[in-house]
Amino acid sequence: GGFAITFVRGLRDNPAGHRISGAFSTARYRAPQLGGTFAMWSGLFHLFECGVAQRHRDPNGARSSIDGAICGFLTAGVLSFRSGPRLAAMNA
Repeated sequence: GGFAITFVRGLRDNPAGHRISGAFSTARYRAPQLGGTFAMWSGLFHLFECGVAQRHRDPNGARSSIDGAICGFLTAGVLSFRSGPRLAAMNA
C-alpha cells in the first residue's frame, strides 16, 4: 500500500546513483503520516462497526457484507467531510 507507492515515487524522483537511498529516505519521511492516516481510518471504521453491530440481537452472530459496506460508507463520508458537505456526499 502506502510504503510501496511512496518507495516507487522515491525511485522515480531521485537522481541516478541515489535512487535507492532516496527512495528509502522518502518512505521513512512519509511513514508517520501514512501511519496516522491509517490509524484514523481504522479507528473510525471500527467505531461505526461497533455502532452497526448494536442492531444485531446475537452479539456472536455473523456480520453481513452489507454491514462492512455501511461502515465504509460512513467512514468515507466523515473523512471527506473535511472538504465540505457537498464533496462528502459525492465521495461517500
